Amino acid sequence: MQAENIKTTKLPPLLFKQKKNRESIAKICQEHDIVQMAIFGSVARGNQTSKSDIDILITFRKGTTKTLFDLVTIENQLKKVFKRKIDLVTPDGLSPLLKKEILSKARIIYAE
Repeated sequence: MQAENIKTTKLPPLLFKQKKNRESIAKICQEHDIVQMAIFGSVARGNQTSKSDIDILITFRKGTTKTLFDLVTIENQLKKVFKRKIDLVTPDGLSPLLKKEILSKARIIYAE
């Protein structure tokens, strides 16, 4: 998906103030075989503070294996884009108690 095609309606302005942010997200996703990226938590709800981190849920292409080093690299790249602490998680890393709620309220910011 091209950066221009990312649907940004109703997303917090913090994430998509600049076209370069959308382009950076698309580039990171393409480089790391990410097929979907979504935000959840306070930023997705729109009640974040200046100290809030950004909770990001990523889904990799089926059959892709990633190491902890890969996840840290992605987290650091996103931190540079958003200039905020990033809390990165995959669907398998979600708490079983919270998974259903998080998945139902997550807001997609990138999808192939």
